[in-house]
Amino acid sequence: HGRKVILAKPVTFMNNSGESVVALARYYKVPPQRVLVIADDLDQPQVGTVKLKQRGGHGGHNGLRSIIQHLGGSQDFPRLKIGEAQGLGFTPKDCAADVQMYSTGNE
Repeated sequence: HGRKVILAKPVTFMNNSGESVVALARYYKVPPQRVLVIADDLDQPQVGTVKLKQRGGHGGHNGLRSIIQHLGGSQDFPRLKIGEAQGLGFTPKDCAADVQMYSTGNE
């Protein structure tokens, strides 16, 4: 028996991901525990390192923070975190400066 899988890429800014994720989950009547969020993770030491967590905080990730906020504070959703940047020699501080430099001010 097959299972339906819905893949979605929000078109909102990352800091507003919760708007799209929660609206989609409500529309399809999917409980948060069945929504798998895929997010970048600057804390992973190597690019492409994958970590699956069943629940947890936002860890400073604004997209996860938005999702938690739009779920009414619930952290009860799985997330697949994929390492990036540090494995290329960048630090979280470098990435934050890069984001600020390219920000349009519309977020």
